[in-house]
Amino acid sequence: MSSLDSDDRTVLLFLGFFPLLNAWADFASVGLTRWRMRIGVQGNLVVNAVIDGVAAIAILVALALAIVATMHLVRDGEGGPLFDPASLLVDLRAQPDNYW
Repeated sequence: MSSLDSDDRTVLLFLGFFPLLNAWADFASVGLTRWRMRIGVQGNLVVNAVIDGVAAIAILVALALAIVATMHLVRDGEGGPLFDPASLLVDLRAQPDNYW
């Protein structure tokens, strides 16, 4: 993996790892919503809707933390970081038109 250039590493992260994390979050969110709706039709729909909303926010926060942890913990074959988020943010600020 050390032979990957910066663009290949970006593709690997955004088309490899992150869709897997997003699929987990989608599965959890849809499953929880269906379960809360099934319980909600039996009574007290408002409370179940609030619980579902809070859980959706928790799943979103967990997804964001998992993405940040993936960017931080995934290493190439030489032990270096696969992707440097600090350089991405600096480059994004300097040349925002390159990221459209």
